[in-house]
Amino acid sequence: MNTPRNATKTTFAGFTLVEVILSLGILSFAMVALLGLIPLGLSTSRNAINITTESQIVQSLCNEIQLTDFSNISNTVLYYNEEGSIVNSSDQTILYSVVISSEKSISPATGLSTGSKTDSAQTVLIRVANKTTPKTTNSYSVIVFNNNQ
Repeated sequence: MNTPRNATKTTFAGFTLVEVILSLGILSFAMVALLGLIPLGLSTSRNAINITTESQIVQSLCNEIQLTDFSNISNTVLYYNEEGSIVNSSDQTILYSVVISSEKSISPATGLSTGSKTDSAQTVLIRVANKTTPKTTNSYSVIVFNNNQ
């Protein structure tokens, strides 16, 4: 049996147009879902950066308060930028405002709070407000002991 050369059946392997369109539809649906998660990820990342910077500010203030003379602890307002560096109150880059206040002194004999600066311990309150979340103020308390007694 002799078959002519042009009479051979040729088959092509590949995808049909319907299969390609269906796969592109599934891919675009997945991409839209992933793109919807980007704002949430950016928001979470910014929140983590704010918490980290705030923690660094509070830690440095706690260390400074512990080293300050007991009788010199007074009410103070400080301003910080987004990197946690202290800035002037007129600076445009203010992101955090910190209020340090001496709340109460603690008597060594009774353990009760009094108003005297000669007591053995004093509670200092650190309030941190973030400009991006103005309704939220985080408070931290530090007990400072009088080393001069």
